[in-house]
This record gives sequence, C-alpha cells and structure tokens, in this order.
Amino acid sequence: MDIAGGDVSYDAIERVSGELERSRERVAGVPVERLPSSSIYDLLVNPHRSKPLQWRRIASLWAVLYKITLDEGQDVGRLKTLGELRSRFDGLSRESVRPASEERERSPDLDALPSRVPSPSARDTDTRHDLAGLEGMATTDTRDGKARRTATRQLLVTVKERRATDWWREYGDIVPDWFGPYLSLEPMLERLWVYAPRRIPGLLQSPAYARHVAAEDLPSIGAAELDRRVELRRLRQQVLRRPEPPTYWAVINKRALLDPAVPPAVRREQCEHLIAMVGYKNVVLQVVDPETADRILPSGPTTLMRFAESSYADAVYLEQREHALFLYEADDVAYFARCHALLSADAQEPTESIKTLLALLERLR
Repeated sequence: MDIAGGDVSYDAIERVSGELERSRERVAGVPVERLPSSSIYDLLVNPHRSKPLQWRRIASLWAVLYKITLDEGQDVGRLKTLGELRSRFDGLSRESVRPASEERERSPDLDALPSRVPSPSARDTDTRHDLAGLEGMATTDTRDGKARRTATRQLLVTVKERRATDWWREYGDIVPDWFGPYLSLEPMLERLWVYAPRRIPGLLQSPAYARHVAAEDLPSIGAAELDRRVELRRLRQQVLRRPEPPTYWAVINKRALLDPAVPPAVRREQCEHLIAMVGYKNVVLQVVDPETADRILPSGPTTLMRFAESSYADAVYLEQREHALFLYEADDVAYFARCHALLSADAQEPTESIKTLLALLERLR
C-alpha cells in the first residue's frame, strides 16, 4: 500500500513508533502502536504476506511518517492522506474485479452544488449560478451507479462492525451507536456540504461552544466526561487542517448564531472561531435567514457527502437528536442536493456572511 514518497529507514520508524506508543501521543488524532521492522516490511514491500493488512498498523505507520516528515521540516503534502488510505484499504477487495475503464458515477445534482472554494478576493462571487441546470435534471440509474450504491451500503455495514478498531475507539463509551458510523466515514470524504439549522456544525465549533452544547444535552455528566467529549470534537476537527483536506461548505441558520441559551462570552468566542476558520482555503461559510431556510429545508442537520474513493456513491447524512439516517439512493441524494443548492443561492454571500459575523462580534464585545 503506497503511503509516502521519500526515504525513511525501518529503524527510524520502529524507534519513533515505540516512543509514540510509550508517550501515548497522538499524531493528527491517530494513536500509534510500536511497529517492528518485520511489520513495516509487510506494510510497505512484502507481496507475499501471509496475514491480511490491519488498519491500525497502517494508520500507525502513516502517523509515524507524518511526524518524522513534520519534525524534519519537510512538506507533509507528499504523504497520502489518512482518508485516502482508509478508502484504499476498504476498496482493495473490490479493485481486482472492477473494470479499469469504469468511470465514477456522481449525482448530477451534487455536481451542481457549489464546489469551487472561492479565494479571499472572490468570496463575493454570486453563487446563484450554481442552480443552473438543476430544474428538470433527471437522475441516472446506470449499472455502474447501482454498483457504487451497493458499495456504499456495504461500507456502512463495515463501519458499523469495526467500532472497536476505528480511530475513535478510545472514546467508544461516549459515542452513541447511531453516530459512530459517521465518525468513521468523515475522514474518507472529499467534499461536504453542510446545513446547520440550530447549532454550529461540529467541525466548526469552538472549544467553549462544544463544551456548552455537550453540557446542555447531557446536564448530568461529570467534568471528566465533558472534557473527553470536547477532546473528541477537537480530534474530529483536525480533518479540516490535514494535508489535502476536504472541501467544507457550511450554510448556517442565523438562529444558531443568535441562540440566547448560549452565554455571550461563548458566542463571542464562537464568532471569532468561525471568522478564523473561513481563512482556510477549503472552508466556506454562508449565513441564511431562518424564514428562508425553514421554507426550503425544515428538517434537522443535513450533510451531503462525496467520498474521495471513486467506488462509492454520493450520500446524505441526516442527524436527529438520538438517531441518524444515511441515504444513498439517487432520488434521495438529488432531492437534498437541490435543497442545498437553493439554500446556498438564497443565503448571504460568503463575504456578506463574514460581515454578519463581524457585526455580531462587535455587539457581543
């Protein structure tokens, strides 16, 4: 499995992995186990390995190479991303039977959504043109499309079964069964279009805001568990800062910014955090008025997902208070894609949204 370019000795990998295991230091959110030279050889070279690859060792090797590269002041962008490796790992069993000429099926409605992240000087580019072609656009149901939806369904079964071995396993006691699969899939995504009706999306929450909403949902939990929930949220957020991060386009209902239940100091920190996050080239934020949003998409938090691995179909994640649904049928994806395109078209432009955040921040000072 191809993980990185460049030359790093087996001895160095074994030494650093041992140090990280003993210190329990995480690298980009990944716990590391010691990797003996024989295991490194199996992972990188051995074509005749007798045992199947284990994801935790692949992740450990990636984390060690990431740390060595970073410590040496080299460009970590030359590494494969962890999401790419996870997708490759899950897809190995299918690649041997997939026709080489097979092309990716994409939902045409998802392709019409905003996908190019504007540069800071172009944040006011009108997004309404992204609705062009949506009206009357028919969904496709080709043989390849069915195969990708089948692969997506199988992937969902797989991530539900690997709860005890995934990156968030140390927090398994505080992760509900319905949310675990999404935590596993999130690092595998290439693009996310998110609508947040009542709360700031998890990947954009400040520490104080994350602590507030966790305490609000679970008022009886102790301080130690509250700390772990905030830490898990922080680890999730590293996906937006990794090399080759996903494109993240969030439409936030204005009521989430004005929630009177959130203390003013927490709202102030959250506004500052959102303003900082839109400085990342892969993050775009739009604010939408409640009346407009409720007319278009009155349901709860919604995430449209596009995987980095081409063998999977686009999907939709619908989150409720104690339940969640994944949708991957073409008609379902098309419906929510149209809703998100309408939300984006009717929301404030990205630069206007930043002005809204700055005005709110000024009122909270």
